[in-house]
Amino acid sequence: MLSGLIRKASQGEILVTLLIAIILYSSPAAANSPGALSAFSPDRFHFKSYLHLRYSFIQKESRFPIDEGKWSLRRFKVTANWRLNQNTQFYSQFGYKTHNSSSTDDRVYLQHAYVKLSLIGPLNLKIGQFKPPFGWERFQSDSRIPTVERSQAVNRLIPNGSLGKSFVRDLGIQSFGNFGKLLPAFQYEFAVMTGSGANTKLSDSNFPLIVGRLSYRENFLSPLFNKNLEKRNFQIRED
Repeated sequence: MLSGLIRKASQGEILVTLLIAIILYSSPAAANSPGALSAFSPDRFHFKSYLHLRYSFIQKESRFPIDEGKWSLRRFKVTANWRLNQNTQFYSQFGYKTHNSSSTDDRVYLQHAYVKLSLIGPLNLKIGQFKPPFGWERFQSDSRIPTVERSQAVNRLIPNGSLGKSFVRDLGIQSFGNFGKLLPAFQYEFAVMTGSGANTKLSDSNFPLIVGRLSYRENFLSPLFNKNLEKRNFQIRED
């Protein structure tokens, strides 16, 4: 039955249905909390954007008769974070790039569109379109990577990494959290994805794509400032 639904529904229909369900779920909660902001209050919306330019130099060889250099817009991203209530957050991101000699140039793509439900420490949910929890480099924000590009090895190893239009995203549901007082330094993520990749035609040929990750966090004492330095290797921005 689930396979049939995947074949019939488009990704747009799934994401729109998800957003409507979030609004219906969250609005009464906000209204019934004394002193709480409305889910539609401007204070609950946060927008940001950034861009990267790239200069490419092509050296003269048999295929290129002259030395050539050019500028390109490697990425321009706009993100929106909507905190509907204390436990519900909606996150979306759009990307655009041009003059990169790429099949994904000159088009706006929906990259992220998911909701986070904060339930309890060991059990929280992420539902929608997002990155499968595999590896670390892809979860480092573009604005923080030391170069304008990531390594091709990582792109090919992670799920959907070779699907250009997907930008390593997929549709699915993910459970995540820590282990409370028992193992507070550990955090897990476990996701069931469609396996089709984002921005592509839905198919059940690779369903289900099951991905998981276990991470560890520890505090270290800085010898210079005598302060605790926390290794937050799983608290990564996804923009």
